[in-house]
Amino acid sequence: MGDVEANKAVVRRVIDEMWNRGDERAIDELIAPDMVEHGAFGAGVGGRDDARATVARFRAAFPDLVLEAADLVAEGDSVVLHWVGRGTHDGEFMGLPPSGARVEARGLDLYRVADGRVVEHWGYPDVGGLMAQLRAGGAS
Repeated sequence: MGDVEANKAVVRRVIDEMWNRGDERAIDELIAPDMVEHGAFGAGVGGRDDARATVARFRAAFPDLVLEAADLVAEGDSVVLHWVGRGTHDGEFMGLPPSGARVEARGLDLYRVADGRVVEHWGYPDVGGLMAQLRAGGAS
């Protein structure tokens, strides 16, 4: 497998194992200890603890969260993911109490991968669209 395909495989595992299964062991395998985080939802400190806290926060708010890769494009050490996430708002999220609303959100993430681990991440979720759905009681 070439480097580009190997890097895409790392990002697929991030989606499947970290996000969809909530497997904390995957964080230790897939995230570099000193990963640099530029994401909208991370604490901005980077590394595994930040990744672990971010995934836990989302899975607490949306326990049935499932992310799907709509597009996955890679070149060199960079992988761009266009994702669609779906879940039920069963826990507090960004100050909003659980509503039971079924929501769908989209976003773009850029991962830089080295030696089989994510070393840098930029996240661009549609926060406004997600919050509007939560306030309105779900996806239309």
